[in-house]
Amino acid sequence: MIRFIHAADLHLGQPMKKIKTQNKKLYHSLLKATEESFFRLIDIAINEKVDFVLLAGDLYDNPKGSLQEQFLLKQGLDRLAQANIKTFMLFGNHDHLAMAQDHLRFPEEVTVFPREITTVHFTSKSKEEVAITGFSYDQRWIREDMARKFPKRFDKADYHLGMFHGQERQGRSDKDHYCPFTRTSLEELGYDYWALGHIHKSQILQARVPIVYPGNIQGTHFKEKGPKGACLVTLSKGREAEIEFVETTDWQFYEQPIKLPLLDGVDDLREVFERTYQEVKRTAEEEGLHLLTQFCFQLSLTDKDNLLLLKRYGEELMDQLRWQIDNKDNNFIAYPITYSIEVDRSEQKRVSNLYQQALLEKWQEYKDPAKFEALLQALFRHYHWQRYLKKEVDDEQFQEDVYQQALNKMDLSTTNYRQKQWRD
Repeated sequence: MIRFIHAADLHLGQPMKKIKTQNKKLYHSLLKATEESFFRLIDIAINEKVDFVLLAGDLYDNPKGSLQEQFLLKQGLDRLAQANIKTFMLFGNHDHLAMAQDHLRFPEEVTVFPREITTVHFTSKSKEEVAITGFSYDQRWIREDMARKFPKRFDKADYHLGMFHGQERQGRSDKDHYCPFTRTSLEELGYDYWALGHIHKSQILQARVPIVYPGNIQGTHFKEKGPKGACLVTLSKGREAEIEFVETTDWQFYEQPIKLPLLDGVDDLREVFERTYQEVKRTAEEEGLHLLTQFCFQLSLTDKDNLLLLKRYGEELMDQLRWQIDNKDNNFIAYPITYSIEVDRSEQKRVSNLYQQALLEKWQEYKDPAKFEALLQALFRHYHWQRYLKKEVDDEQFQEDVYQQALNKMDLSTTNYRQKQWRD
């Protein structure tokens, strides 16, 4: 039997760009969150007395890894080595230049996979033979199917594990540049476990031959909400793998759904904001977490009065709520970051019209990343964007925010359009 920790996407040094513009005190607290999550991961490995730790890429958030980030990583790996725990790790698309420069020396118990696909062999504490195969990125994008180059299972090994930083093949040229693979190509190699990295959501792609993403160890926006951590894995001959998700962070992005009653005005909406915050704060205190919250208002297309109230006063009410919290509480047990509006479109056919259909078709067209970038090319090339804004903006989150705001404005525009028709 062997037991190990499988983690990936540490992203040491990752910025929280959107938070920085809202609250600098919160921003500085969050900068420590990834570091704390990493050291909690080390604590778990030592307390569980695992045989080894697998780190499947993107250990740093930037291509080279600053000296400070290298010190953080080395500090954790030193602790594992002192506990007689081996570490096997590789670099991914985010930190692909880490091997191309001078780097702090790691302990002898640490194996870093080179650019070439390499297999290492060792004997576990239970005297079983273990083989691990993997490779590191040497460039940001790798479009080649590297899984096809992996060797077949080593027959003399009791366990053969694969480490791979990449994503499933999408069949699209604009998506398949992170070592695209298919589940079949991994399964055919006959390995006992596949330790994947790159996707920030914990998921088991296949259980029979375990193909596993542990997710990242610290979320940075609302597409990465909920618990984050790693996998504690036990492999035994002739038995199914035991895979347990272990949480490593107490700073979580959290979505609070809200179904609005019929509101009588802005005072009613203000009470909803404040009541929702108190509910989230109670949840955070009960769970011992810091919850960075998005209020998610759920409306129907016919709920025009509430939609208009939210669009007119939502931002100001959110700003006012944050101001009240900033003046009372610096612990950030719960903090409202933003709000969103989700419209139930199940009634869309009944209330739709040519105007609304035209808006939705245009919105879908610009969800193509290439068309989105072409549309905003003037903005992206602007001097002020290049000098002041680009470094503060997360590209993926910015695109998602633009899409959501456009959808909200479409809903509001459709509501105004129907109101005008009714008046006419």
